[in-house]
Amino acid sequence: MSEADTTPHTAQNMLIVIDHAGARIAPIPREAGDTPPEPLHILHEVDRARHDTDRAEHDPADLRFFDAVAAAVAGSRRLVVISHGKGQSNEAAHLMAHLAKHHAPIHARVAFEMTADLPHSTLPQLLALARHALHPALNSAGVLAH
Repeated sequence: MSEADTTPHTAQNMLIVIDHAGARIAPIPREAGDTPPEPLHILHEVDRARHDTDRAEHDPADLRFFDAVAAAVAGSRRLVVISHGKGQSNEAAHLMAHLAKHHAPIHARVAFEMTADLPHSTLPQLLALARHALHPALNSAGVLAH
C-alpha cells in the first residue's frame, strides 16, 4: 500500500465495509445520484495457518490492519461500518473493539454499525444503505421526504 493509498479523508461521512479479507473505505456521497469514487482497499493480510482462531489473541497483522483502517478515516466526520459476519467472524465487532481501545476519537464518530449481505451487495447499494442510515428522512432519490 503506497502512502497515497492511506491519505485520510477529511470532513466527509465515510463508509467502512469490512470482512475477514479486508476493508473498503469510501466517502458517502451527499446525493443519491452522485457517482461514488473508487473505494480505498486495505487488505487484511493474515497467515491463516499460524493465526489463532481465538480472537481474544490478535495476530500482529490484525492490529496493523485495524490501525490502517483508523488512519484512513482519521479526518472524517461520521462513520458507517458495514459487515456481514456474526459472532467471532464479525470483523466489524473486532474493529470496533480495537477503535474503542486504541482510537477513541474515531470510535466516537461511528454513527452506525450495520450488517448486510456483502457478497451480493454492490458498492452503490452499500453507500445508499449508509446514506439512508445517516439521513433517514431522505427518500431513495436523495430528496427530503414530506
